[in-house]
Amino acid sequence: MLDPSSILSSIHQRRVRLSATHTADPNKKIPHPAPHAAMIFADTATLDEIRPLFEAGIINGVTTNPTQAFWAAQAGALYVSPFLGRLADYAIQHDEPELPPGNSLYWVVDPKNEHGDQRVFNSEYVASDGPRKDAGVRLIHEIATIFANYDIQSLVLAASLRNPVQITECLLAGADILTVPAPILQTVADHPLSDAGMKSFNEDAQVFTK
Repeated sequence: MLDPSSILSSIHQRRVRLSATHTADPNKKIPHPAPHAAMIFADTATLDEIRPLFEAGIINGVTTNPTQAFWAAQAGALYVSPFLGRLADYAIQHDEPELPPGNSLYWVVDPKNEHGDQRVFNSEYVASDGPRKDAGVRLIHEIATIFANYDIQSLVLAASLRNPVQITECLLAGADILTVPAPILQTVADHPLSDAGMKSFNEDAQVFTK
């Protein structure tokens, strides 16, 4: 989990220099309250899943499938799409259990690599600076920070999200676009306290229907 206090102000400054992602309704006189908010795409091609999400105003678009990110931006890519869930999957499957978490993605003991056993597929921050489950969100944060450092205009499209909490974490980390499976998007408003509050509200409202 990212500490919100570690989020750089330069990420916001880059964000507001990009084109607005949400424009005002031409039939309304007030501006859109979140013109530079991240876009949310549903990761599905099923119309029955897309339609209610679009009508509810939850999504801006859809993706279906189509890491390198700095090099893609250097090559002129408009979007870079890190698949964050797969980092944790890979580490869980390939880490050597006797070594610290993330060692399959980053492991340097012999600086000169004389034994040929270095693993530098990701930075130490992404691979080893916390729980395996957070490796993908750290990758988003790393990319967003690099893009902010150099004012890179390529958009960071976070993919392979596995649960609703990762939506919040990717927004904290600075992703420009999130592509999320429809079943996860359908649960974003779910919370036990919201359910309890709505139940109480409905019970109180019965007074006015009698």
